Amino acid sequence: MRSRTLVLIGSLFTLLFLGLSFLPAPVSAASRRGEDVQIFSLQILVNQAYQMVLEGSSLVMLDQMGKGGIFGGVIARRGWTMIDQGQRIISQSMNGEEMDQLTREGGDRNPLLLTVKENTAEILKAVDVIRGYLKTEMEEPDRSRMHSLFTLLNHGMKMATDGADMIMLGRTGEPGGIKDTLQKHGRAMMTDGRVLIIRLSDNETMLDLHNSGLTIEKNPAMAALHKSIEQSLRIIDRLARL
Repeated sequence: MRSRTLVLIGSLFTLLFLGLSFLPAPVSAASRRGEDVQIFSLQILVNQAYQMVLEGSSLVMLDQMGKGGIFGGVIARRGWTMIDQGQRIISQSMNGEEMDQLTREGGDRNPLLLTVKENTAEILKAVDVIRGYLKTEMEEPDRSRMHSLFTLLNHGMKMATDGADMIMLGRTGEPGGIKDTLQKHGRAMMTDGRVLIIRLSDNETMLDLHNSGLTIEKNPAMAALHKSIEQSLRIIDRLARL
């Protein structure tokens, strides 16, 4: 019975993978100039700050798994500092001098800026879920197994946001040459990161955790992990449309 259940779940996620493994096309393939370049720069800043949060959470998980050795306490403190700093930069990007300037110049009516604002709001929600996950009590070996999945999720998001930054850089100024290569490689990175995250939902570790009773309904950490996967896919799709 268990094997039949695993096969069924695996088949469903395979269909999901086939249907979602392609990135949505950007709204416009044209190169951006002027005001839009500033807006792209704002999104790149948010992406980099988000990566600080992701890397910081991976450090905290490393300590929680007892793999920090004699540097465990230092690693955990550094991780939380990166999370705090990254979240602060993301929040300030929506309320800082750059945003005020764009708004004064009529950028608040620019659909691209509205998209960046929506992206940033989604990313801040994702940061809140990460914080909640890190503070959830878990026992070994389930904690290490779940942390391993979350670390892979962080890696996939870092690939995707790096790829998005490369695409935005490649879409500024005149097309051709290295800019075309940047966009091509960036889109490949976003796709690879997205595929990795989708596959987290139906790998053997995830299925074993669910079958052992750690379900979304019964376990807050598992619920947070699945919510983070859903949020990550939404963020990637939003970035791909810039």
